[in-house]
Amino acid sequence: MAVTIEQLWLAMRGELAGFFRRRVTDEHAVEDLVAETFLRVHAGLAGVRDEERVSAWVYRIARNVLGDQRRRATGETLEVPEATAEPEGPDENFNAEVSSWLDGFLASQLSDEHREAVELADVRGLTQVEVARQLGLSLPATKSRVQRGRERLRELVANCCHVEFDRHRNVVAYSRRSAGPCCGTTEPCK
Repeated sequence: MAVTIEQLWLAMRGELAGFFRRRVTDEHAVEDLVAETFLRVHAGLAGVRDEERVSAWVYRIARNVLGDQRRRATGETLEVPEATAEPEGPDENFNAEVSSWLDGFLASQLSDEHREAVELADVRGLTQVEVARQLGLSLPATKSRVQRGRERLRELVANCCHVEFDRHRNVVAYSRRSAGPCCGTTEPCK
């Protein structure tokens, strides 16, 4: 194996710290989780055969370390699913994918009045004053419709998938909660 633990440390330490920061609030815990991850990476690095998959392998170890830490903290059996979608790098996110779910939910799950208000405000980017004018409503009524529509969208997504955000509100991971159709379509969530 041509990749050394030192090379991985230099290349991935910052990415892993960001990965853990999005999931825990204690900065000391972040450093402990990064260190534990690299201890496990060091222990298993000799057995890795595919250099191109090292990054994915390191992230899998990081998810396992996080799951172990959560189990120790809560005393519960908590599984961090392998199937959790996870961006490969620090700048990647799933915003577009989750946005496509919202389009499906808007079309099929919201009442016409809430759908129209949310589409005008959030899809077309109109201010709520402009939305109020276009819909012929008072500003308080418009704000209420937009807020209720957004809340309903949050509920719909939360019922089908667990979604994780970074501090900039980018979607960085998600995992499916239910077995039925979800994510704004009749298709199962992937």
